[in-house]
Amino acid sequence: MYSDHAIRFSDGHSTSFEAVVNRYAPALTAFATGMIGMEDGVKDVVQEVFLNLWSHKQSFADEEHLRRSLYMSVRNGCLNTLRSRRHRHLTIADNDRAASDPTLAIMKQEATRLLLEAISALPERMGQVLRLTLQGYSQEEIAGSMGIAVSSVKTMKRSGIEKVRARWRTK
Repeated sequence: MYSDHAIRFSDGHSTSFEAVVNRYAPALTAFATGMIGMEDGVKDVVQEVFLNLWSHKQSFADEEHLRRSLYMSVRNGCLNTLRSRRHRHLTIADNDRAASDPTLAIMKQEATRLLLEAISALPERMGQVLRLTLQGYSQEEIAGSMGIAVSSVKTMKRSGIEKVRARWRTK
């Protein structure tokens, strides 16, 4: 019944897109809620998946292929959300420990200074990617704010980290 919608959607039919959203949004929302809990993040993940579906106008062989792609995209979005939360939580815990130990606070301050110094020596956009990563932004958020592809963010991040490591090895 919906396989028509999946195939016609790839041709840009908004009514087909609406049918796909109406059919899958409730189940995808429940799936995401099971992964990351009841929060605004769930709606964001599901909306992002549908936005990407509309933007990329992918073709699907059948409804099963569409369904698998939607669930996999939501799963990946949830994992990214959880990683981002974990990173932010760890940063807060590190700050609490540093506040109670002055030596640790000084060491952390110096390490941060050296890291930011190494990042400032990188090409501008590569450095921007690493600074935003350190602030806890996801690759998708960085790509959106910089107006570039997620794959470009991944490449710049990987290359930037390698350059920072190489710089530290030579010192």
